[in-house]
Amino acid sequence: MIRESRSIAAAWLGLATLLSSTSFAQDALLHEQLPEWAQQQFASTAKLKAVEVSTRINPFAWRGDFDGDKVQDFAVFIRDTKSKKEGIAILRRSRATIVVGAGIELGNGGDDFSWLDMWSVIEGHGVEADQLFVAKESSASAIVSLKNDKPTWQQQGD
Repeated sequence: MIRESRSIAAAWLGLATLLSSTSFAQDALLHEQLPEWAQQQFASTAKLKAVEVSTRINPFAWRGDFDGDKVQDFAVFIRDTKSKKEGIAILRRSRATIVVGAGIELGNGGDDFSWLDMWSVIEGHGVEADQLFVAKESSASAIVSLKNDKPTWQQQGD
């Protein structure tokens, strides 16, 4: 009876571990929030740069035309799996993914966006593309945009 109870407990623990694993949880999140092309793009980026979705901020993903090609892109809040530094991956349908933060420096944002506690999309009225507004509440903010396929940082305040 004791051995049987231990076996059942071990099986439940194994199942709980499987269901709560980062990979399983990430796949479910990405499947719910991103179209298939963006899921595939993220999977390729995650393999190359060793990143995962960070759900510390809600929403963890935004849709917009960040490169001005009239096709929807996705910005996903990410974390480097080794250093745990946070950042943003801009998934573009017809071009390479751009990563800022998560170990890659960008302007005053540095290489770790763990300071960020809110972000949103600024629609591209009057400019070529949508932009990302990133901020620490009651403190610094900036606009992240793509110009000639390169990320730019425009400080808005401290």
